[in-house]
Amino acid sequence: MNTDSLQKISDLSKQIVGSDEPFKMIFSKIRSNDVPYNQIIVKPVRLKDNKKLSCVFRSSTKDETKNIDTEMFETMSATWLQTYFFNLDILTQDKTIQCLQSKKGKLSIIKKNVANKLAVDLSHDHNKKSFVNAEGPYYKDLGLISDGGLVFSKGQKKYNQVNKYIENIHHLLADAGERQTFRVADMGSGKAYLTFALNEYLSAEKGWETHVTGYESRPDLTDTCNNIVQKHHIKGLHFVTANISQAPSEPVDMVVALHACDIATDMAIAYGIQNHAEYIVLAPCCQKQIRKSMSGDHVLSPVIKHGILEERLAEMLTDGLRALFLQAKGYQTKVFEFISLEHTQKNVMITAKKGKVDPKAMTQFEEIKKTFGIEYHYLEKLFEK
Repeated sequence: MNTDSLQKISDLSKQIVGSDEPFKMIFSKIRSNDVPYNQIIVKPVRLKDNKKLSCVFRSSTKDETKNIDTEMFETMSATWLQTYFFNLDILTQDKTIQCLQSKKGKLSIIKKNVANKLAVDLSHDHNKKSFVNAEGPYYKDLGLISDGGLVFSKGQKKYNQVNKYIENIHHLLADAGERQTFRVADMGSGKAYLTFALNEYLSAEKGWETHVTGYESRPDLTDTCNNIVQKHHIKGLHFVTANISQAPSEPVDMVVALHACDIATDMAIAYGIQNHAEYIVLAPCCQKQIRKSMSGDHVLSPVIKHGILEERLAEMLTDGLRALFLQAKGYQTKVFEFISLEHTQKNVMITAKKGKVDPKAMTQFEEIKKTFGIEYHYLEKLFEK
């Protein structure tokens, strides 16, 4: 890069860094295969009232984050552009600036007015923790983020949902103690947004050796996910084409099921219990089995003649009975709304942690069935064998 071109970019970046507006800079398009990084991503942070620049040095095997002084950035960024990269993308709240170099050193600067969604708040020392690395390279392959590293507007709800899911798992594992390995079965992994995020959280945040398996009946999805795993050399994660009933019986530390439809949630629960899972995490949906099984007269019969209310009651009973069944099998349970309705209508979460058997739980389970004329809960069928 010639001196004039370098000065143009330097002046531009200095102006952006010197402002109090949120921004992101992405250095990309490596100059040679000897470059140690694929990208460098820069964002502002505030540490103890001092503005710093958080720099993520991204390679094919790992990410390294360093916080540098703004004064150092001018020199370092010049070195990056002269030695490592051809391109620099700058994103602010209202525009995108592309600084593109040719191999002959010609510089093109392209500015576009674009509304970028940048979640950076310099007014607080401690921003709300994100439990999902939206810049994870696999999310680009899954279509959740753009080449510039921003979550697509259509993917924002999914990102928020998965982030909240991992946050709840973080709290659930607060007393998990020191471990070497952690085994997870994700039942019905689908496009695997959660599966990739969970594997990264357990390995990067907890420091455990992971053995995470996503079970999915659609081979096109498992093929796609396994290709992404291989592409990014992700350790401890693989996907198997199988439904829940085909999953092998083997010891597991955690079973998760995100939106496993109707009785598939019960199958995931049964798998966890039967394989001695210490933790079971569920976001159930489409609770139809109990609604079809309900009959007879009871105190709420006049109310549930309205179909929508019958549906809601059936959903509540389905998940409430699941919690009681887990308690009867020796789990401590919680049922709660894990994310607001603006992100998904399927917002109930059930978490279970291995503990003591509740001696009253099965009696209460049977009494509720009798009260509402429920012939059976599918979980009972799964334990008849």
